[in-house]
Amino acid sequence: MVSGQTGDDTMSEFAIGDATVAPQKHARLKTELIKLFWTFLYLYVLFGAFLLFRSLVLREHGVDEVQYGVAAIKALIFAKVILIGDWLKLGSRSDNQPLLFSVLAKSAAFAALFILFHFVETGLEGLFKGETVAAMAHADGQRLDVAMAAAVIFMVTLIPFFFFREVTGVLGPARVRTLLLERGGLSKLLGER
Repeated sequence: MVSGQTGDDTMSEFAIGDATVAPQKHARLKTELIKLFWTFLYLYVLFGAFLLFRSLVLREHGVDEVQYGVAAIKALIFAKVILIGDWLKLGSRSDNQPLLFSVLAKSAAFAALFILFHFVETGLEGLFKGETVAAMAHADGQRLDVAMAAAVIFMVTLIPFFFFREVTGVLGPARVRTLLLERGGLSKLLGER
């Protein structure tokens, strides 16, 4: 405590400090929740489409299985993984590169993060089921080709996601909204009319 200040002065100063910080935290939380929602929605549509395809293929072999709840849970988990990757600034080295390179680099980096997360998730699941580490390593070794194929699929499907994010970051949400949702949006942005 600074000399000349009473405990009440310090508390009011502390309260004022909290009052200015609280709206900033609230705004950041709101921004992060919006990012989480849109990322979840993109991934849910993506995983839902994969699940629909898988269920159609399995139905041809007599297996009737559709688990859209699993797609929602995985989409939420992977959306959170993307936010964590953002907080870790994954792929940020490519920010000053041409758009194509930046989008491809981020797609590859996040696809690698997804695969790493998949192996961690599978390992934890195996431990909960009582499997040995050797058995899990053997099973993962057999599924490595599947994991690599999944990495390629993740990378390709993340390209539009990161392209849209990068373009929105450059143009701003209002201009992108105009471009996508308003009649003559491109003309409005280019100043024609």
